[in-house]
Amino acid sequence: MCGTHQKHGKHACSQHTIKEEALKSIILEDIRTWTEALNQKDVLGRVEAKASTARKQLTKQLEVVEKQLQKLNDERKGLIRLLASDKITEAEYKDVTAEIKSNIEQLQMKKCTLSTVAQTKGLDVMITRMKEELQRFMKLKELTSDMLHRLVERIEVTADGIPQISYRFAPPTAFL
Repeated sequence: MCGTHQKHGKHACSQHTIKEEALKSIILEDIRTWTEALNQKDVLGRVEAKASTARKQLTKQLEVVEKQLQKLNDERKGLIRLLASDKITEAEYKDVTAEIKSNIEQLQMKKCTLSTVAQTKGLDVMITRMKEELQRFMKLKELTSDMLHRLVERIEVTADGIPQISYRFAPPTAFL
């Protein structure tokens, strides 16, 4: 029964209803449609391709950081040689090496962060979980009231008895 009619009476809204079983079947059909759309090989392929691209970018960023660290270490060694041959003063050496040391510390922190992200394999785990969830939803035969409350934010029934369902999430078709 319409909540507005129940709260405010027949002056605010006409009485219109929808059977619970009909509503559950509509919601289950929506879920199955979205699951089938997400379970298509091209959609999962795109997700896996994005994960692969992200992994490659991480690897490239790690290589760049490694090269920068090597360059700074070589530069520091060159300064030691210049100091030993009295081509620069000790004050100049300390100024430049302090700057190099700061840059090396920043790059090492960045390298550590990138290494941690690269090792976590989070994208692979997420893709596997997504596939498992899709399979679970494909097998879904009955919608419990708890699931209904978790999935549906609002249900409006028009005067002609057609339900307008607002879900608590964006339908996956919006991302396809």
